[in-house]
Amino acid sequence: MVNSSFSDYEEPPAVSDLAQEKRESEAILAVIAAASAYLELDKVLATAMAKTVEVLGADNGSIHLLEEASGELVLQTPRFVDPALAEVVGRLKLGQSLTGLVAQRGEPILTPDLAADPRSTLPAAATAGIQSLAVVPIKLKERTLGTLACSTQKGKPPLTQRHVSLMQAIANAIAPAIENARLYQREREATAALAREKQTLEAINAVVAAASASLELEQALELALDKALEMTRQKIGALHLVDEATGELALACHRNMAPRIAADTQRLKSGGSVVWWSAANAAPILVTNTHADERIALASVRQQPPYSIACAPLMVQDKVLGTLSLIRRRVDSLTEQDLQALVNIANAVAPAIERARLIKQERETAQALAQEKAGLEAVNSVVAAATASVELNLVLKLALEKTISALGTDAGTIHLLEEGSGDLVLKAHHRLPLEGVRDVQRLKVANSLVGMAVERKEPVLVPDMTQEPRLATQATIRQGPRAMVVVPIILHDRVLGTLTTAQAGADSISPQNTKLMKTIANAIAPAIEHARLYEQMASLALTDTLTGLPNLRYLQGELERELARSRREQTPLSLLLMDIDSLKSINDQYGHQAGDRLLKEMCGLFKGAVRASEIVARYGGDEFVVALPNANPTGAEVVAQRIHQRVNDYRLQVREGKEIAAHVSIGIATFPQQAASAAELLDRADSAAYRSKARGRNQITLYPDTPVESSPGPSGQS
Repeated sequence: MVNSSFSDYEEPPAVSDLAQEKRESEAILAVIAAASAYLELDKVLATAMAKTVEVLGADNGSIHLLEEASGELVLQTPRFVDPALAEVVGRLKLGQSLTGLVAQRGEPILTPDLAADPRSTLPAAATAGIQSLAVVPIKLKERTLGTLACSTQKGKPPLTQRHVSLMQAIANAIAPAIENARLYQREREATAALAREKQTLEAINAVVAAASASLELEQALELALDKALEMTRQKIGALHLVDEATGELALACHRNMAPRIAADTQRLKSGGSVVWWSAANAAPILVTNTHADERIALASVRQQPPYSIACAPLMVQDKVLGTLSLIRRRVDSLTEQDLQALVNIANAVAPAIERARLIKQERETAQALAQEKAGLEAVNSVVAAATASVELNLVLKLALEKTISALGTDAGTIHLLEEGSGDLVLKAHHRLPLEGVRDVQRLKVANSLVGMAVERKEPVLVPDMTQEPRLATQATIRQGPRAMVVVPIILHDRVLGTLTTAQAGADSISPQNTKLMKTIANAIAPAIEHARLYEQMASLALTDTLTGLPNLRYLQGELERELARSRREQTPLSLLLMDIDSLKSINDQYGHQAGDRLLKEMCGLFKGAVRASEIVARYGGDEFVVALPNANPTGAEVVAQRIHQRVNDYRLQVREGKEIAAHVSIGIATFPQQAASAAELLDRADSAAYRSKARGRNQITLYPDTPVESSPGPSGQS
């Protein structure tokens, strides 16, 4: 071992050349022995540097090695080197500074006074305090591996040519050890790379196996993300998929993301995020500081502490399915190696994800076809029910019941527009509470949600009726269904009414049901219009066109029904037949318009004198009939006297300033006392009215010929 340094030597040497050579040889052997004790490059270099500085008695020392990839000199083992200087000489190009010149030329350099050497390009501040510097090349078979440098501080003896010779001998001696250590390091790195590659492949196989284990897309995505995080030893990640309908990136699943960021990345429509950039460019991306990357514009990201994110596109051939992302809550905490691992995983799991996505699409298509088929069957069943009858009420009832059954909803109504008022009138309801029926019996188009569907000619969906102010007081809301949809019933662009269904749960009416309701409404519209026209025609056949009262045909049918009930319940039925006196003379003197007005106004007087359950009909010409169920002769006389009095109090204005009185002759007959059938009852009442006319008109007669006291009104004209 060497026990003293060569820094005490002075030129010429004070010892013999033989002794000097012996010391130098021992020093070289000591450095070689120390450097050869290790296989690891960093230990070989550190040991060689430490022994060289010790043997030379230098103050500082360093070794640079030539980096094959860049061709630059990289500082490996600074020994007692000032940190500021170490930073400056960390990487040097060939020819840069004295160290670069030595590596470029392959020859040593000695400068006794570094500050005065023009070849030194290092900043004065970094080299302050250094007196002398010696740099020698480390070469192996004429190939430069790097440089060995030593220096002394100001105030100490400078390095000499003898030191340079010793340094060169040491450099030549340690060159094989350095090369062996570099080869060993490469072998270790290659072995480690193979091990990592094997581990990566095993992990990717595990990810693919996990993602392929399920045919359910959502489960495949969850498994893929979990395995990716497990493989990369990360805790935070996300997986986005492209929504093919909108082109947006939708967050499919995530692990441990900050709530604000997860919310902001639920759906991404354009730039402003790494995830969108990766999908749009079909390329992986690594951002080591989210606050320093201009591609990130999301406010939630800016409001969080900066972090690192790696993102890789999920691709099958040239199609981008989505993205896979990793996040670490520190800057510069993800590396290119992490990104490459993420890319490998993304490439591996993308086919499994695409397969699960296609299976889901096929399943959804099959479900949609099944729903469409069920919808068509439902429409057919509703139309069949609606066309099974021409009676409007029955058509509406059957159509509504079939609609509710087909849709599986809880309740429903059908309203039709009333021609005169323009109101929506309830015509059919199913499973609606009694109070709810009263609430919707008659609705104004302008002030109701049902009317909104009429105005817009489009469905109106109310997800939660309890949150709708216009429905807050309705019993329908207090007692049952919460979701409601109203669909207009339209025929040839004309709104006939509305079809409404309601469901118990909020947000419980699906878009499919709304679409199906629209189809049903369109399908039943012709049947409703047909039934309504039939009803109108039937009404015209049974209604007197002038007065709007039921005609003789209607009266005959009602009389038969009332007589059957009277026989069954053993109750009387009375009939009043009223003949308007002097109608012909009024027509002749004042015109038929005056006569028609008289008939219409008489009709109003008759209806105003009886109950709603009692029938008023026009018998023909100037004759009218009132049917009084449950009325005996005495009760019939009371009604006849009331009518007689009202007619006597009436005046018909025939022209301005001219009024005339009107009178009526009334006959009364009662079942079963005076008649046994409807025809007999009409005949006996007509006969009694004839007797009233025969006695001078404006009188009441009870069949067969019993006068009934009445209050005679004024006679003549005024």
